[in-house]
Amino acid sequence: MRSTPHISLAFDEDLSTLYSSTRKNGYTMFPAGPSREVPEPGACSLMRENIPCALYALEVTDEAYTRAKRRTQHMMHHGELYRFNSLGLLLCWMHIRWQRRRHYFCSQFVSEVLQKSGALELPKPSTLMHPSDYAELPELRCLYRGTLAGLPQRQSMELGEVESVDGPLPERPSGGCEGQSASAVLI
Repeated sequence: MRSTPHISLAFDEDLSTLYSSTRKNGYTMFPAGPSREVPEPGACSLMRENIPCALYALEVTDEAYTRAKRRTQHMMHHGELYRFNSLGLLLCWMHIRWQRRRHYFCSQFVSEVLQKSGALELPKPSTLMHPSDYAELPELRCLYRGTLAGLPQRQSMELGEVESVDGPLPERPSGGCEGQSASAVLI
């Protein structure tokens, strides 16, 4: 199984903006921190045609959704207060728990937002959550597995269609969505 090196959070079915704590450009590790990832075709290296990805949905209460969105917006608006947790990322990889105030790596960011909003109870501390751990959470439903370019939302953007993707979302494929290279959690 391939490892999943990145995870983001989305609040709309259009995936118009993804939120994470990651590098702020596609070429170097720094600068890094809270980031809005806008998946427009050609906008950044995130949208390379053949990047494998998975999209998961999490059903939450209106209250948890509001708290998660508010916390995310606060972190984006006050990005200068937050930093990328490069040491924490290394320690997470070695399964060593280490919390540093206002420092996050991608899966720690997603974990903190979901847990502190009451949207999801995690099986382990946020500082030990890997992006691939989300494939194992029974609360998440896999909506899509394939390439980033193949996302229905991405195809609509390229065709210049309406911003929202109408119709039912695909059912969870057999075998789950494990082993993908990029993941997004839609709440």
